[in-house]
Amino acid sequence: MTFFSKRFVCVFIGAILIVYVFCIGIKNIFRYNRYRVEYNSLMDEYRFETLKHDDYRQKVEEMKTTPFWEFHARKRLNYVYSGEVVYKFIVSIE
Repeated sequence: MTFFSKRFVCVFIGAILIVYVFCIGIKNIFRYNRYRVEYNSLMDEYRFETLKHDDYRQKVEEMKTTPFWEFHARKRLNYVYSGEVVYKFIVSIE
C-alpha cells in the first residue's frame, strides 16, 4: 500500500467513526428529551397529588376540633341547644 492509500483508509475510518459517534449523540439527545418530558409530567402529577394530600390532611385536622362537628350538627341535623331560638326565613317564589 502506498502512503496515499493508507492515508485515505485512515481518513475514511476516521470519518466513519465521527459519523457513528455523532449518530449515537443524536440518539441520546432524543432519548434524553423523552425522559425529560416523562419526568416533567410525573413531577406535575406529584405536585398535584401533594396538594391534594395536604388538603386532605388539613380537613382531617379540622375534623378533630369541636366547632367543626358543632357546625355540621347544626347544619345537617338541625341541632339546637336548649333555650335557643331559631328563626327560619321562608322565601316564596310567586
